[in-house]
Amino acid sequence: MPGCKKLIRYFLPLLLAVLLAASFAGCENEASPEASSSVAESLPAESSGEASLGSPSEEPSEEPSSTPSGETSLQPDPPVTPPEFELYSFEGNALPAADDATFVLVNKTTDPALDSFLKSYEGTYPAVADTVYTDTALYVCVVYDAIEFYGAFQAKYRWYTFDPVSGTLGSPVSDRPEAYVYDKNSYNQTGYFWVDYETAESGTPCPYVVLFNENGTNHTLCFEETSLEYVRIIRQNDTHVVLSVLRNGERYYRILDRNGNVIAQLEWISDVSSITPLMFGKQYLYCKKDADEDFVYDTIGAIDLETGKYQDLLHVGNSDYWTYFADGCGIAIYDNVNYPDAILYYATATHQLDIYPAKRRVNYLDTFHGTLYGTLQGEEESHVFLWVNHARSLFQSEEGYSRDAVLIMGKSGFSVLDNGALTVYVQTN
Repeated sequence: MPGCKKLIRYFLPLLLAVLLAASFAGCENEASPEASSSVAESLPAESSGEASLGSPSEEPSEEPSSTPSGETSLQPDPPVTPPEFELYSFEGNALPAADDATFVLVNKTTDPALDSFLKSYEGTYPAVADTVYTDTALYVCVVYDAIEFYGAFQAKYRWYTFDPVSGTLGSPVSDRPEAYVYDKNSYNQTGYFWVDYETAESGTPCPYVVLFNENGTNHTLCFEETSLEYVRIIRQNDTHVVLSVLRNGERYYRILDRNGNVIAQLEWISDVSSITPLMFGKQYLYCKKDADEDFVYDTIGAIDLETGKYQDLLHVGNSDYWTYFADGCGIAIYDNVNYPDAILYYATATHQLDIYPAKRRVNYLDTFHGTLYGTLQGEEESHVFLWVNHARSLFQSEEGYSRDAVLIMGKSGFSVLDNGALTVYVQTN
């Protein structure tokens, strides 16, 4: 059929052209719009944060909740590789010899930490008595012998550096090194607030001046010439400070900016009895609150640093312990009643509460830079954990320790001191 073949040759290219045009039109219609960040007009209503929490085994929700005014709601970054650690153990047989060490008098004045160890330690020597993380290194105190001397102790001991490459102790130093101190109550980059007193005993009202120091120059923010108030700084960052004010036997919280303006004041009867400031974020002072007056904190709230207004953000239920990061990135909570085997984490970037299952009951937690650390209580042993903020990952030790073991954090790793033995964890990735 020649006619049919001509029609096919004529219409087939036309049909293909029509189909191709339709395909391009469909692609344009189905293209996803550019991702947009929602900005809330005001603080979220209290009811928006009262949704019931999921069980500890649930995955964290990927949908962020409403955010306070002016802050951007962002999806969390995808998890990165969780940290891995290499372990080094130091017991009596793994400690360096020091046959030439001599006895030195130890008491509360010379070395309180070593004095406390000698009074409580009942094991054999040599033993690890103390550890110190400086800004760059770990130092270990080894005691080789000790005798009681009229209520004090004489001890043979030395401080050693720890080599994270070889995992050995070496290069003894003569004195106790100065430990690096992490202050989670301040996150200052350009200056700092401070209070100058005339003659003050702690808690006694007296004249004072509140100043902001920037580039070595002090700027007076406010002063009190009478002896009516006692003021101390409990939180600060580059732009704001929280003052705890004692006046006529009652406590207030006063929030100032770096120009001396009073942004907000929490009064005793209506506020301080239930609201406690936790940390500064970019535009907010985040707080914990006891909403039902049962003397247990249960709600995350925020004070707008522009308007001074407070509003509840999220109801988390009665919680045993709260801690926070200095840079305002998040609040960590544990609740031994409703969530005994989980860590609750409220991220200010997303304003959502994530629940991280732990293998055991949370016994203690605190923060160190971008790391949340603490202990988990097993049936007979304690275990240590690290939760790394940027990795959103939870590391839990398989090694068990006694309930009296001490966890020590440093910039380059962490250690566990347990009845004269030391375990050092060095990150390998």
